[in-house]
Amino acid sequence: QIYGKCIASANAPLATAEHAIRRYLQLGVPPEKLIMGTPWYGYMYPCLNAGPQDDICQLELVPWRGVNCSDTAGSEMTFMRIMNLFDRGVCPPPVANATSCKVSTEMRFDASTQSPYFNFVADSQVYQVWFDNAASSQLKYEAARRIGIRGVGPFTL
Repeated sequence: QIYGKCIASANAPLATAEHAIRRYLQLGVPPEKLIMGTPWYGYMYPCLNAGPQDDICQLELVPWRGVNCSDTAGSEMTFMRIMNLFDRGVCPPPVANATSCKVSTEMRFDASTQSPYFNFVADSQVYQVWFDNAASSQLKYEAARRIGIRGVGPFTL
């Protein structure tokens, strides 16, 4: 679910991950039994009313579990597909039949979520892709160590 404005954002913000771990610890779960899951995938969101260089990607309202907006407005992408798109312009599903996919921004880093993202255009539709890379994952690994839990483990699609 997306609370607040219906805009594209990180699927695993650092502050949210830290908060979740601290809640489990407050509930009495021993730290040696906690492993922080770190995503090795991301989301591709079709933007409404956005230009190729825009930071804000407004999403279609897609209600889910009692909220008006959710990440179901986007499509999950494996890390490999994200990198193939960014590095080589390879169109990912569901836009694989587009005539071209052109990355329209540099890799950006959102300070509030500690997550990377970028924009691309496929057949005149602007998309924004949010994911975790080595830099954002490192921040999560450091948080797990600082909090004192057992470790981290990647999860994929």
